[in-house]
Amino acid sequence: MSPEARSETVVTRRAREFGWGLLCAPVKGLARARAFLRAETAATDLPLMGLLAVAVVVHVVVLLLAVNPLHPDEHYQILEFAWARAGLAPLDSLAWEYSARIRPALQPSLAMALLEATRAFGATSPYPWMLLLRIGTLAVSLCVTLWVFAAISPELKKRGKQVLWLAGPFLWFAPLLMFRFTAENLSGLALVAALPLVETNTRGRVSDWSAGALLGLSFVFRFPTVFAVAAVLLWVTFHRPGGVRDALRMSVMATAVVGASSLVDVWFYGEWVFTPWLYFQANILDGVASSFGTSPWYMYLAWAPLVMAPPLSLVVLALMAAGLALHRRSVWTWTFVAFLLGHSMIAHKEIRFLFPLVYFVPVLAARGADVVARSRPFEGWRRVVVWGLVAQSIALTLVLTTPVPHRKSGFDAHYKRWLWDVAETQPGTTYLLLEAREPGPRKPLVPNVYRHPRLREVVHEPGQPVPREVTPGTPPSRLLVLT
Repeated sequence: MSPEARSETVVTRRAREFGWGLLCAPVKGLARARAFLRAETAATDLPLMGLLAVAVVVHVVVLLLAVNPLHPDEHYQILEFAWARAGLAPLDSLAWEYSARIRPALQPSLAMALLEATRAFGATSPYPWMLLLRIGTLAVSLCVTLWVFAAISPELKKRGKQVLWLAGPFLWFAPLLMFRFTAENLSGLALVAALPLVETNTRGRVSDWSAGALLGLSFVFRFPTVFAVAAVLLWVTFHRPGGVRDALRMSVMATAVVGASSLVDVWFYGEWVFTPWLYFQANILDGVASSFGTSPWYMYLAWAPLVMAPPLSLVVLALMAAGLALHRRSVWTWTFVAFLLGHSMIAHKEIRFLFPLVYFVPVLAARGADVVARSRPFEGWRRVVVWGLVAQSIALTLVLTTPVPHRKSGFDAHYKRWLWDVAETQPGTTYLLLEAREPGPRKPLVPNVYRHPRLREVVHEPGQPVPREVTPGTPPSRLLVLT
């Protein structure tokens, strides 16, 4: 056999092996996941398979109910950007962040790609698109959670393992956050996915490149994550043999990801821009962020216990503090502290900026639980406290599975979908008649994503004839009056 033929045979065999590897990887991954869950079930005395099934059901129910954004940016700086960039709305109708070029375009571009795919399959409504974004994000969140748990669990004893699982997808606010296609959520997922690769005992070039790519993605999804990324690189530098080399390797890969994302920005905005600098210039140097309100440095410490719901929050935060104190040299501690301190130094504060830390809660609390489990003074009342907190978390979670907590006066997605469905079923233009006075909590459509192309809004004076803008002879079924 000639060298050329032998070389071709080797290449063909390797290509075939690679192809089979790609096909078999999901099967092998599922088998490893099942084996891991069986081992964890035996180690924790918890029915993890059943609990995970319940958790998935709860997360999906909340996903279907919580259609309103927690913050307007969740809609206006991602979905609206993608919708307009796909040619479905004018670009000059977008939020000021578009013209300022301070929004990294990777996330809107991912949303836009899925939008184009759904429209290619004939879906003209935005709702299948938004549902797929949420389902996909939830799937990634659950996979990253299992990945992190598999890396952390071997170092924990029984109590720590139990807290790890119960404070993960089962903590009451997790179903409200893990499915959201937001900058905070994706940034947090990329960040925590990198930490097991950084801390692993089987370090190598592949782990370093992968960790660097994830750190770069974490920064691209949300620029203030730079505090946490810097902490990870410093930890690698000081705590690894050959740390400078490894940190440099990660930095090169992270920089490459940022560079690739910048090319996406250039394509998305249609001009040469560097969004990290424009973001820093606008929000920090020019003080635009501070114009939306400022808070003292300690406000996050004050908000966290209240938002997480006491007394559950107080116990969880106490366990996290114990975990931080016991594992001061851990990359998890360095990253968490750097993220919190960095954000505390920024004058403009919002509780959503801490959402990336949600994925740190089970890890740090589990490490703290191992400390408490060895403390005899806590033995007498431990069981009462644990079951009381479990009951509180279950009660709060059950509340989230009802429609009541997901209603919002300023942004009612259920109402907007009803308008879309009405317009979709009518053959001609449907008119939404708005009273000239302030229409109250159900203020008419502002987002382009929800605006059906055959729905038109017309201002109407109460008690006056139908406005001229309404086509004469329009049937009542196509006249909606907002009162």
